[in-house]
Amino acid sequence: VLPLYLSERVQFMMGVECHPDPSSRYVAFDIATLVLAVLCFVIVMYGSCKFVLGYIRMNNQLKKPGVNHRPNKSVYAMGFVFCAVSTLTILNCILYDTFFLVCPVLDELESAVYHTVYFCQLYSLWLVLFIRLKSVFEPTAYPLSRCSVATALIAFVSVPLIAVPMYFIFHLSAERFVALPYLVVSFVFSISLLNAFIYKLRQILHNSSHMSSEATITHKKQVALMAKQTLLAILCIACSLCSVIVFLFLQIKHRGFHEQYTATDEFVLEIFILLDILSNVLCILLSYATFQREYAFFCGYCDRHMIHYHNLEIDRAITSRVKVTDIEAGEDEEASSPLVAKK
Repeated sequence: VLPLYLSERVQFMMGVECHPDPSSRYVAFDIATLVLAVLCFVIVMYGSCKFVLGYIRMNNQLKKPGVNHRPNKSVYAMGFVFCAVSTLTILNCILYDTFFLVCPVLDELESAVYHTVYFCQLYSLWLVLFIRLKSVFEPTAYPLSRCSVATALIAFVSVPLIAVPMYFIFHLSAERFVALPYLVVSFVFSISLLNAFIYKLRQILHNSSHMSSEATITHKKQVALMAKQTLLAILCIACSLCSVIVFLFLQIKHRGFHEQYTATDEFVLEIFILLDILSNVLCILLSYATFQREYAFFCGYCDRHMIHYHNLEIDRAITSRVKVTDIEAGEDEEASSPLVAKK
């Protein structure tokens, strides 16, 4: 009854003539995605509120004497922005599903806006991951180079400068023209950030062979933090790539025409998009110290095995370096002995 009432109100207030009511199969799919979107919205709002309260509590602890550790403002500021963009994206998902129940004409108009807002959420995710990558590896022996930072800034600035005119040129409706650049940019940014996290972590592990035994304990703590950030980056990028691959498959299947999507196609795509948004928010929130207990609950098994493997690599590198040093010292003693000198 409620969708029919809202449909009449929309026709009366906006002068939009709605199509006949969708079939029961369409309604069932849409109600399922609407329930999932509302559930994701509740989880994201809870995580965002806890994130804000954790930041306020951390600032209050800084006023106490003896506390010198200050949070990185850029990392937390970008976290706030990402939570706000993700909340708006899920609200747009709820609006998209509600329009389908109320008036399918409005749903078709909302479709282009829906995918545009989702791309903005992905864009903010790449920004968060890049700032996190820069801040985590900055105090180590292998920070991001100036050339890498400059290249990333140029890439981040060029994306909106190119994407915005394209959407205005194609009037937000010809999705087949903007789908290919969207997919290319998504793959390039996701794979580049993923490789950067893994490459920097491998550099830190390689540097372990040149460290003294006294600095090993501090170094292992740094490696544990970097392994945590790398694991979360891998998880959220993998989820984003899954939704991008599904969108690419549907575009190829229907030759770029979104109008030819079936109800099942729309349902599967929106399920992947909602799960991607939720996983992105959870992975970004779990990277902060406020959610350390939740991180241990969800990712503790993988984290323990990654840290154990990295610690074994560090100990193996230090042990091999010590053995080489002992062998060289023995050769020096043998060369400096009187018998060897007499010979």
